[in-house]
Amino acid sequence: DKGDNPSAALGDLSSYFDFGNTHAYYTSREPGTIGWGRPGVSPCEPWRYGAIQYNVCSAQRVSGSKPVMSTETGWLVDVDSPVSVPADLHGKYITRMLLSHFRLGIPRTYIYQFMDSGSDGFNSSGLVTATGDERPAFKEIRTLIQLLQGGGDVEHPSAVPLALSGDLADVRKIAFEKSASTTYAMLWIEKPAADR
Repeated sequence: DKGDNPSAALGDLSSYFDFGNTHAYYTSREPGTIGWGRPGVSPCEPWRYGAIQYNVCSAQRVSGSKPVMSTETGWLVDVDSPVSVPADLHGKYITRMLLSHFRLGIPRTYIYQFMDSGSDGFNSSGLVTATGDERPAFKEIRTLIQLLQGGGDVEHPSAVPLALSGDLADVRKIAFEKSASTTYAMLWIEKPAADR
């Protein structure tokens, strides 16, 4: 979206597909970025280009009430570029992004890319390097999967008793019910983890 409001031009096409999609990159920003550039247009005006809420809102203008998938997303890692992030930050951001997407109702997120390859300028976005070395993001995702796997379907409970105090403006949370007796509450502070 370069400001010419393509979602409005397309209109509601939800009868032609089962899912909407967003294809979002966060440049060097955190997953909960408020975006950058100009504000969105109605009904997406609370957000700016680059914010996942803006992308979902724009997709829903075309997909209606259908679920929205994130069909490609990620960060450049450890390259000489102002939109790249260091590998350790990539690991933190990937986990926060996955949890944020799920929290916003995005049922599936496709990360670009599994392994570094190519020479298109995006060849350093992998969860593993071109030589097969695991980056921190790979390890973070593996840990998240290990934590939530097994025991049947993992559900998103409607309420979890949890008391927090202090400045909670940037605290985000989501809970996963693994079984009748096990619930995991995940919390994070949605702020940049490095200076830009």
